[in-house]
Amino acid sequence: LWLCTFLLFLPPPLPLVPLLMFFLWACVGRSATFQFLLGGVGGTVLLSKYTILRKGWGYLPRRGIDYFHQRAFLWAEVVGDTPMCLLGVHFSLDTEILEESLRRVMEGRGTVLLLGDTNAGREKMAPLERKWNLKWLETGPTWVRRNPMTKGFFSLPDHVSDVILVRGLEGEAWTSEVYISDHLPVFGEIT
Repeated sequence: LWLCTFLLFLPPPLPLVPLLMFFLWACVGRSATFQFLLGGVGGTVLLSKYTILRKGWGYLPRRGIDYFHQRAFLWAEVVGDTPMCLLGVHFSLDTEILEESLRRVMEGRGTVLLLGDTNAGREKMAPLERKWNLKWLETGPTWVRRNPMTKGFFSLPDHVSDVILVRGLEGEAWTSEVYISDHLPVFGEIT
């Protein structure tokens, strides 16, 4: 937004760049390619060594700071030792829409393995876990303020936003002290 505003004050043709971006967004903003180029759908990938029966993705509610940068989720139904639905999420920073996001992701699903960044922390996720019969696999902190990349950015009270949630499964999860991001990688073993 700041860059687009700055471009408006530069000599032609640079002021046309924000107008062109707006035009593209208005015409093809809901396409996967456009969203990926702007980072809206990117950031989450699902990989499975089991056979994937069906797969797809969907949008999460458009609101607040994510109105133009809409979040999405990925899903895949897999057949393995236990048939399940894998869900990859990157929930909005606007935690007021967390419940609607989780409803869109979970509705109509049986055995579930949900992975991703909730941007909410354990405190805000606890009531929704009970509502959707999800079990949070404890990892310890996953969002690390001591990382220099996170200075001055958002903070969660419990420093946990990256999760593995299960329904109909058991398992354990842990993090690794690798500082390539403001998030620690989360690993899990599911049975």
